[in-house]
Amino acid sequence: FKVTGRWALPALSRAFPASRGVPVLDPVNNRLLVEMCYIYPATSFLQQDVPREGARGLYRFDLDRLPKPAPGTAPELRPDAVLKSGRTIGGAKVSPDGRWLYSYDHSPRKGGPGIGGAVTRVPTDLGAAGDELPIRGAPGWPGLWLSDDGRTVRALQVNRERDGATGVMEVDAETWKARPLRDAQDLVLTDQPRWPVAVAPDGRAFVADGGGITETVFGPGGESSYRRRPVLLARTSFLKVSDDGRYLFAADAETDRNRLY
Repeated sequence: FKVTGRWALPALSRAFPASRGVPVLDPVNNRLLVEMCYIYPATSFLQQDVPREGARGLYRFDLDRLPKPAPGTAPELRPDAVLKSGRTIGGAKVSPDGRWLYSYDHSPRKGGPGIGGAVTRVPTDLGAAGDELPIRGAPGWPGLWLSDDGRTVRALQVNRERDGATGVMEVDAETWKARPLRDAQDLVLTDQPRWPVAVAPDGRAFVADGGGITETVFGPGGESSYRRRPVLLARTSFLKVSDDGRYLFAADAETDRNRLY
């Protein structure tokens, strides 16, 4: 495990790049997908959302085509494709077959009353704008999870029937249609700051609230069951389910002695 090279992000004349999202690896096609927002020197951070042609978008880098750097240099990368966009995305995931990049969109094209975001998909070659499904509720829930077979995309959404309560929104990855919302126990959007959430590949939802972790298990007929484990976590903490769905990891942050469970 060692550094094999360094490369610089592409420059746009007087602008400099500020990445807005975590770079996503597409292992099937050996691509790196990066969302970047270019900020101009005369533009303050309060003004960076002012629309500018070519200033924000998704950038594709084909790793097989990377230039070989000379020792001590960092050649500038040239993107193999750019999808210009006014979006700010989060929770990006690549489908198992390498066809789609899924993400949570904080600034959907089809907004409206009560719409706080959208689940989006674009081709990983960035050859088309893709599709989006609006999500009702407050923005700022960038979590996105895939089923182990890649057929279901999951995000969080406010339940219209229970004010403030939140459920798991399931999207059929083939038809790109949303299924009926499923309530997740103890998950409320009005918590500020919000407690961590994780969703397993089989759809189980885990929510921490400081005094413990609540697991919601969804039955085939829409029924739900709940389990509670007394795990003490700080307000700033993280949950993560292993890719095989066998383990749940919980960790504190910003405390004198952070703990990992």
